[in-house]
Amino acid sequence: MTPEPDIDLEHSCPFVGTDFDRTVHFGYPTHENLCFALTRAEGIEIEHQDTFCLTREHVRCPLYVKAAPSRTRAAVLAEADDADEPAALTALRYVLLGAVVVGLALALVWFWPQIRSLIEPARVVIAERATATLPASTAEVTATDFVLQAVDGTPMPTSPPFTATNTPTSTAPPPTFTPTATATATASPPPTATPTLTPRPRATNTPVRATPTRRPTAAPATIDKAPVLIAPANNLVTNGEVTFAWNWAGPPLAANQGFEIRVWREGQPDHYGASSPVTTNSTTVGLAGSYGVQQGGSGRYFWTVAVVQLNPYRRIGPEASARVLMVELPGGGPTPAPTLPP
Repeated sequence: MTPEPDIDLEHSCPFVGTDFDRTVHFGYPTHENLCFALTRAEGIEIEHQDTFCLTREHVRCPLYVKAAPSRTRAAVLAEADDADEPAALTALRYVLLGAVVVGLALALVWFWPQIRSLIEPARVVIAERATATLPASTAEVTATDFVLQAVDGTPMPTSPPFTATNTPTSTAPPPTFTPTATATATASPPPTATPTLTPRPRATNTPVRATPTRRPTAAPATIDKAPVLIAPANNLVTNGEVTFAWNWAGPPLAANQGFEIRVWREGQPDHYGASSPVTTNSTTVGLAGSYGVQQGGSGRYFWTVAVVQLNPYRRIGPEASARVLMVELPGGGPTPAPTLPP
């Protein structure tokens, strides 16, 4: 009796594979191992695998010998790759089919409320309507024309008088209904109150004529503080330009306000502006061109500063305490054709 050869996986038959992969096989005898020597897969007996397929003796296997000499392991691997490609396509088909099924299931779950509303028939609920009737044995009602009157007695000028209809009214509360699960309604007992009709005196409407009122106009802003004079000193003698300066402790001037220098001679009817108003705390003025000096010529003058509105011109603030200014013009007399200040 010859001893059985040992399994040698490193020198096993190149044509042994499995149904799911032709290039690999189990390392022990099993019916899962298949023979691909003749292209198509064939089952192998356990004893045959133990004797030939999984040992060096596979070269003596009748199927191995019968196979074409050129059919090497490389050819078997190439056929395995060709066979795997349809299998991969088949797996891809199953994956795509599974994705489609999952998508349809999600769509069904998402749109199920809409689909259910289309499938289920509309439920029709019929509710009984109870009608409350007044008993026939009531006193006879005499219709009388009457008019409505305001509660507070105040006449309403825009509402003309009207005549109410002589319809009897019931003072009882309206009947209530209690629906049940069987879509039926139970009415409470009908009211037994007797309708009454009370005539009211006719109201007299007295029209009220609206009196238009004049909208008040905004008064110009006023200033209650006066500047404090700084220069020139009291009793200054000058025959030309003079620089006037002052301090201001009042609120900031608005955009339409400014300081005005005024120069006048005792006995003149007004305190005339010597130049255009300014927004600074100092300015230089040529006295020969001021209206008051043009009227009075050389002599003793007073000067001051006050806040004015620029446009339109208006005097809105008190004057500072006046100082004396001695003006000596060439020739001494007034300048002809004076020009009035604005």
